[in-house]
Formats: sequence, C-alpha cells, structure tokens
Amino acid sequence: MYTKGQYKPGTLLIILILLLTAGCLDVPKESPVVRRGVIDLRGWDFEKDGSVQLSGKWEYYHNHTLFDKDFISAAKSLKPEFSSIPTAFGEDEIKKPRQDFGTFRLRILLDKPIDTATLVFQQLLSAYKVYVNGNQIDMYCTSGKLKQGRALVVNKWISDIGAVVDSESFSNNDSDDFVLSIIIHMSYASEVGLNISRPVYLGTRADLQPTFIRQATVDIIISTFLFTISLYSLVFNYLLKNDRMPFYFGLFCIVMGVRSVLTRSHISYLVYDFDIFLLYKTLVICIYLALPLLCMYIHSLFSREFSKVAVRISQWTGGVCAALMLFLPFKLAYKAMVPFEVIGLMTLLYIFYVLARAYENKREGAVIVIISFVVLLITAINDVLFERHIVNTNFYLSYAMVIFVLNQAIFISKKFAYAFVVVESQGRELEASNQQLQQGIDQRIQAEKSLKKSERKYRSILDTIREGYYEIDLKGQVKYFNNSLVTMFGYPQAELMKMNYKDFMSEVEYTEARRVFKEVAQTGRPSFSYKWVVMVRGGIIKWLEVSILLKKDEDAQPVGFFGICRDITERKKKEKAEREMEIEKEANQKIMSSIRYAKMIQTSILPDMEVMKQTIDDFFIIWRPKDIVSGDFYFFEKLDDGFIISISDCTGHGVPGGFMTMIADSGFKRIIANEEDLNPGSILKHLNLIIKTTLGKPLLPQKSIGRTRWAGADDGLDASLVRVDMKNKKLLFAGANSPVFILNKDGCTIIRGDRQSIGFRKSDPDFEFTTHSLELDPDTSYYIFSDGFLDQIGGPKHKMFGRKKLAAILVKIWQLPFEEQKQVIETEFNEHCKDVEIKDDITFFGFRVGI
Repeated sequence: MYTKGQYKPGTLLIILILLLTAGCLDVPKESPVVRRGVIDLRGWDFEKDGSVQLSGKWEYYHNHTLFDKDFISAAKSLKPEFSSIPTAFGEDEIKKPRQDFGTFRLRILLDKPIDTATLVFQQLLSAYKVYVNGNQIDMYCTSGKLKQGRALVVNKWISDIGAVVDSESFSNNDSDDFVLSIIIHMSYASEVGLNISRPVYLGTRADLQPTFIRQATVDIIISTFLFTISLYSLVFNYLLKNDRMPFYFGLFCIVMGVRSVLTRSHISYLVYDFDIFLLYKTLVICIYLALPLLCMYIHSLFSREFSKVAVRISQWTGGVCAALMLFLPFKLAYKAMVPFEVIGLMTLLYIFYVLARAYENKREGAVIVIISFVVLLITAINDVLFERHIVNTNFYLSYAMVIFVLNQAIFISKKFAYAFVVVESQGRELEASNQQLQQGIDQRIQAEKSLKKSERKYRSILDTIREGYYEIDLKGQVKYFNNSLVTMFGYPQAELMKMNYKDFMSEVEYTEARRVFKEVAQTGRPSFSYKWVVMVRGGIIKWLEVSILLKKDEDAQPVGFFGICRDITERKKKEKAEREMEIEKEANQKIMSSIRYAKMIQTSILPDMEVMKQTIDDFFIIWRPKDIVSGDFYFFEKLDDGFIISISDCTGHGVPGGFMTMIADSGFKRIIANEEDLNPGSILKHLNLIIKTTLGKPLLPQKSIGRTRWAGADDGLDASLVRVDMKNKKLLFAGANSPVFILNKDGCTIIRGDRQSIGFRKSDPDFEFTTHSLELDPDTSYYIFSDGFLDQIGGPKHKMFGRKKLAAILVKIWQLPFEEQKQVIETEFNEHCKDVEIKDDITFFGFRVGI
C-alpha cells in the first residue's frame, strides 16, 4: 500500500478559504435595501462606500408598458404590485398567465445628481428594455421583441448610465432630494417565473468591472482545470484498461466542468442569449449524471465497502431522471427533482457510511476522500441556499470541485506512479535474475542435448518391443506411448495423445484402476499383472495385463506413471469359455430338469382354453415367457352371469416369477370361492392382503407410519382385472398399475388403472382400488396386457414399443377377427424386437362380447 509522500488534509481547508475569499464580490456588508420600489442612497458615496446591490421589493405593473411620464399623468390610477428582485427560479410572487409582459420600476433617492455611474445586470431571462430617467440605455446584447419574447438567458452586461443621464433629467419631487428612476420593460414565459434571478448592482465602472473580469478569469481557470483533469484521467484509463477508476473520475470531471460553465455566470458573460430551458435542462442533467458517476468512482476506490446494489440504484435513478429531463417538457420533468433529491440525500449518507468503513478498515486514500467529500457537500448546500436567496454568498461548489478533483487527481497519480516505480524496480530485479538464469540455462541446454541423445536411443528401443509401453501424468493424461500401444488401441497417434486412461474404461473399471494408481502413488510400490478391461477403437473389448510404476522427477517428486501393457484378450476368452463349459456341464442338467418341471406345473394352472372359447364370443391370448417359466399369467373364471379375466405381471421372470404366479392364482381362486363382493376393485384389494400375508408376517402398527408395517420378501405384482356382467350389460375394470385399451368407432380410449401395486412392502393394505363401470357394447374390442409388451426395446431408434404405437395398431385392426388381430400384433412385435433380446415376459389378451 502506498503511504509515502501523502500531504496533510489540513491544507484542504486553507485552499478552500482562499478560493472562497477570491469568489466574493467587493460589496459592502451593510447596504440599503429596496422597500416598496424605493431605495434611499442619500449620504452614500460611491467612490468611498463602493457599489450598491439594488435588491428588495420593486414596483411591478402587470400587462403595462409604462414610462416616467405615465407615472406623472396617471399616478393615482396606477396600483403597483411588489416583486422581489432577485427571485429564485420558479419562486414567483406574482401570478401571471403564459406569454405575458410587464413593467418593473425602481426609484433611487440621492443627495445630488451623479455624473458617472455603472448599472450591472447579472442575468435577465427574457426580452427587455431598460430606461434610466426616461432615457433608454445602451446594452451589449438584444434579446427579442417585447410582448413576443421567448425565455432567454442574458448574462451579465454592464452599461454606463452617465452618458444618458444628466443633471436636468433628475426629478427632485419639489424637494432637495434627487431621484434616479429605473424602468425595465420585460416579457417572460410563465414556466420560468420572474425574469431577474440575479442581483442588480449600481456603482462605478472602476469598482465593478474589474471584479467581474477577475471572477470570469477565475471561472475560466476552474473550468479549464476540470476539463484538463478529465482528459488526464481518461488518458490514464486508456493506458490502464484493467482499472476503471480513472474512467469514472474523468467522466465525473466532465459533468462537473459543464455544470461549472453553466452555473458560473462570469464565464457565460462571454456567451449570451441562449435558451433558458436548454440551460436548465443541461444543468439538471449534469446533476442527475453526477450522482451515479460519483458512486461508481467511490465504488472503484472502496469496492469491498460499497455495495453493487447501491451503485445500480444510483445508475437507474440518474439515468431515468436524465431521460425524463431530456425528452419531457421542462416544467413536468423538473418535478423529478424532488424524488431525486430524496434518493440523492440517502445516497450521500450511504457514501458517508462507506467512507467511514473505509477509514475504519484503514483503506488507502480514505481520509483524503472523506475531507474532500465533506467540503464538496458543504459548498453544495451553500449553492442551494444561495440559489434560493436564503444566504448572500456566491456559488462555491466549483471551488470545492477544484479541491476534490485536485486531491483525487494527485491521489490517483501518486497511486499509479508508485505502481510504475514498483514495476520498474521489479523489472530491474527481473533483468538481473534473467542474466543469472541465462547462465544456468546455457549449462542446462548442454546437459539436455546429451540427455536427448540418450533418450532417442531409449525411445528407439521401446518402439521395437512387442508389448505396449505407456507414460501418463498423475491425472491419467497420456504423455508417451510406443508403436505397439498404437496398434493395440487402434487410435491414430495424434488422437491417442489427447486421451486419458479413463476414456478406455467403464465407470466400474475406472474406479478400480484409479484405486490402484492412487495406491502406487502413495506407497511407491509398483503393481504388476493388473488386469485391465478396456474398450479400444471401434467398441472392441480387450483384456490387458498392465504393470504400473511410479515416475518421479529430479527432485524425487511423483509426476506420473509408466509401464508395460500385454494383450491377453484371447487367453481370457479361452479361460472364460472353459469355465462356462464346466459350469454348464455340472449344473445344466439339474437346473433344466427343474425348470421344465416348473414349466409343466405352471402350465397346468392356466385356464382351460376350451372353457374360455365356450364363454367368450371372440378373443385371442398371447403368452410368451422370456424364460422357460414365466412371471406373467392369465386367470379366467366363469360366473353365472358372466366371467372374470385377469392379466398379472409378477415380480421378475423365470422360476422366481413362476412362484409368484402360483401364489397369485391361488389368491384369485380363494377370493372368488369365498367372497360375495366380486367387484374388480374389491378383488384386487383382497389379493393385495393375501399376498402380503403370504410373503410376510404382519407387525404391530407404528403410530409414526400410520399403517401396518409388513416384513418378509418385497415382492408383488401388477394386474388388470375385468369382470363381464351379462345380466346388467356391464363391463367392470380395475387396474393395479395396468391399463385397459377400449377400441370402437370413436377411436382408442385408455383407462390407466390405479398407481398402486399389489403385495409389495410399500403397498397400502387399506388401499381401495377403483372399479370403472362401462356399458357392454358388441361393437367394442377390449385389450389388457402386461408391461413387458410396451417396455420392449427395439426398432431402428432402439426405443420402447410404447402405448402410442400400440394404440395406432389397434385402431387399424380392432374390427378384424381376433385370430387375425393376434397375427398382426405378433408380426409387429417380432419386427420391433428382431435384433434385440426379449426383455420381459409378454402376456396380451383381447376380446369382444356379444350381447
């Protein structure tokens, strides 16, 4: 942190006092005041006492253009209003309509006629004419026609009235006093208010003119200084693109420089007659933009203390208010000053808080910024009060800006100058280090040449061996390999060099390989004959026998691994084939005989096909076990008034699934034999309880679960159950995670069933399965099936068969005889899965009922 050479903050106050003293006009502290259009200057000596400020209540005559003679001839009929001069912008004491005019009049009481005098107007805001004792005085500028005047800014002009006022033109009102009469004809726009917003001075040219010229010179210096510093900061930002602090500071100086030019009338004395609304819009926009720029600058200095949210708020506030001022009428846009002042005050308080934290954290430059900011705030308050004519001082914010900008510019310059000094010092040190390093490099180059020569010889030997040689870093990235390894993996050399050893393995193999590499790295002990299953180019699986040794650098630090790879794929295939043959030879006969017998048992419990044909008008059944024994089964029971048919998909397939089908079939028969309520939903509920009881014992209810907890195996089934009630011409359906497809002339309707399985540990024993009741229709086909049909993967895109595809097929064939439908469905299914293995047991039942 830069701390050397900082100057004492007390010098800021000294500079401020000098600048404020230079900014004051040489006007007496106690001077007469205009009262009811009259100011008493009897006994006043302009040579000794200096100039007089003609401030106070002037006479005002609305919609009248009057001359001295009019006050003599119609004195009694003229009733004046009284208006304060000067008046702050918008604080009009006299209510006037738009685009109006009037006459201001002031009478000055003197002991004697004056030979030479100078009248100074600081600012007139419209078209005007000035008369002194009936004579129009010469002016340095004109500003339009009366009664048609537009709002203009007419800055300071100075006129000698001695040339047009002689002793005979003074009126003494039959007394020993002499009267100097000043009349101003003026037009104005109502948005602007009164048109004289700065004090009017009367005195000698020798007293007044040098003061204003001196002030103009000071103001030019201030504005030039601000613009120069802004250019200086922007150049800094161009040179140091990574640091935005000079950029924000430069923009802030530009905005405040423009404001200084507009508010310091001494500078604008040289340029006059510009539109008042353009002046005030530009002035207010500068104020709106100054706040976010100041926040961005402070944030760039103390980013840890200054919240980005506060910066965003200031940017939005200033940007929105500036846009309103730019595009809306001035009168309407000016109202935005009130919320802006509130937000601005809160922002300034937040900046004080930020600066306090920066000081507490001993941040560089915090003291300088705090003192400069306090001076800036005090002078800003003074300018507001002076603008409102609450205090009789002057505009001092520009002087405070000089102090603020000068201190910040010096702070920025010293900060970056110190950085440049550090960089230059480090550069010299680096140069010396480079010279020493170069000597070491030259020596090392010679050693490396010898090393490379021996390394080339070593590499040539590696390229001739039959085994694959590899080198990888600690992260597994390939660093070197010989020609045999390229042949082994099948990748081009350039592509192989970009790969990692994990690219050749499955997740399981990679986890194990990473463990072995980590163990070698930690212990330093090599690993020999590690079996590595890899996938080489083209998706070919190979078995490699790999040796892993730790590679170290000159400092004995681990940098990677190296070793030899042997392709043992053919050996592994042979071992695997022999092992499989032995296993099959020992177990195949026992297992197959058991499975075939289980197949016979399972087939025996399936419904009698002849009974089904006698009961159902037209139907088909597809039952295709994945293995010899199926986990799917279909159940049929003839009733007095119809029949019950069910398709069930039990847990798993093969022998375990076969056991579950036996339990489920027994459960169906038990329910139909013993229960009176053969509603499909009730049957599924009873079957759920039977299977849960069969597979596990019920435990005591746990209050925390709120239901009975079941132990034992976690197996179960999904089922579709249909009951045809011929008596009531109804078809009743309930499904446990299984649907029913209904096909008729209206298309395909799917009833999905309940999302609840039967018998599993998580299955709710109290669950009430929903029974769907449909009117029997002889022109309607019904289909139920297990999920093995829909979930089968196949086709060119390797996707499931799915409900959408099945529904599309059934829409085309539902009116055909069911034996033909069966052929179509089996053909479509076989085509779908012709290149893949059957994934699950398949059961599919379709039927139609005549009435």
